Amino acid sequence: MPEIIVGLPVDVTADEVKALAMARAEHHEAKAVFYDHQSKSLAKEEMSDPDTGRGKSVNALAELQNKSDEHRGKGKHLRFLAEHLSPGAIYRLDESALILLGVKPSRY
Repeated sequence: MPEIIVGLPVDVTADEVKALAMARAEHHEAKAVFYDHQSKSLAKEEMSDPDTGRGKSVNALAELQNKSDEHRGKGKHLRFLAEHLSPGAIYRLDESALILLGVKPSRY
């Protein structure tokens, strides 16, 4: 009798999971740096001409900082995962794990 498998789980080696997690961590760290630069640029613009944004940049600055913090946190999470995998293990990844590792887009 054939094995019945529910869903579409994917078996991946620890080395593959580590490579995916590190690549995704680097992606999120780069995005955090991008948002930091955007935030600094906006703050500098606001300082040179305070009348341009008339306070609207405060929300934009906070939003950029939140994005930076969010990506930095995701990067830390993925690095932690990558550094704490069991060597030689096979990981059965579900859809949410594939999204976390950047293999599957979170939305279409």
